[in-house]
Amino acid sequence: MSPAISPPELHVLQALHEDWQTVGSLVSEIGAFQKEALRQDEVGTLVVRLCARLYALSRVETELLYPCLDPCAALESGQKMHEQLMGDVQGLLDAVVVQDRFDNSIELLADRARSLRRFEYEEIYPRCVQTDVDAIGKQLTHRRNQLLESFNTE
Repeated sequence: MSPAISPPELHVLQALHEDWQTVGSLVSEIGAFQKEALRQDEVGTLVVRLCARLYALSRVETELLYPCLDPCAALESGQKMHEQLMGDVQGLLDAVVVQDRFDNSIELLADRARSLRRFEYEEIYPRCVQTDVDAIGKQLTHRRNQLLESFNTE
């Protein structure tokens, strides 16, 4: 789903699922480009797009989705995982800026993103069935677009 499009009925979990798919595609694309030994700046552009998507996804989940759910230990764990991921995003962006080798940072970020995605799908999203998360659809779309535009990558 293009971040500029706001459908009349946005299904929040579907939108988040599509964002996670985009993250997976970007990770795969970066891996393929690394094997082809492209220049660091070419991979760097993809890395910035990945970081922007992860940043926006993490923020909308923690700012908009989590508050809709009843407090539980899973939300605390999820919050901590999001914080770790954001630290990894910042570290990777720093490596891109100084044009440092960031292969290990990408692998670490990809592993944490996969773990967080699995956690969200197994622990958080099932809890959404008990509440009307689609009520935050327009707010989620607006906030995600705002965050992505701050990176100016999508």
